[in-house]
Amino acid sequence: MAEPFNAKKWFGGFLDVTTWSKSVVYFAMILVILIIIFTIYRAYFMKTGSNINKPIVVGLPGSTIGNVTFQSEQKIENKRKWFVPIPYVAVFGEYKSVDASINHFEAGYGITGGIRWDF
Repeated sequence: MAEPFNAKKWFGGFLDVTTWSKSVVYFAMILVILIIIFTIYRAYFMKTGSNINKPIVVGLPGSTIGNVTFQSEQKIENKRKWFVPIPYVAVFGEYKSVDASINHFEAGYGITGGIRWDF
């Protein structure tokens, strides 16, 4: 026979620390997987801008170079939206001498990663 519905037991599940900690861990795992997928997509499948060599002309406002008169400073617009996260991974290592002995060294390495937003 099925257990009767108990409202106190049902609402008590929302206050349980184990339930919330599992939810946070599952959310973090899904977030990491999405970041990895997004990084692979950006690295291999996202269309990048073309690398056309454009001549760079430097001139002050009001100056004339050839047939071009500079009225104001030219500003380059950043086409990246501010809400698009930029994932990054950095690998580092170190190798240092502990003392004056020539054969006594410590080596270490590590990796760090995260997401960055440019405002």
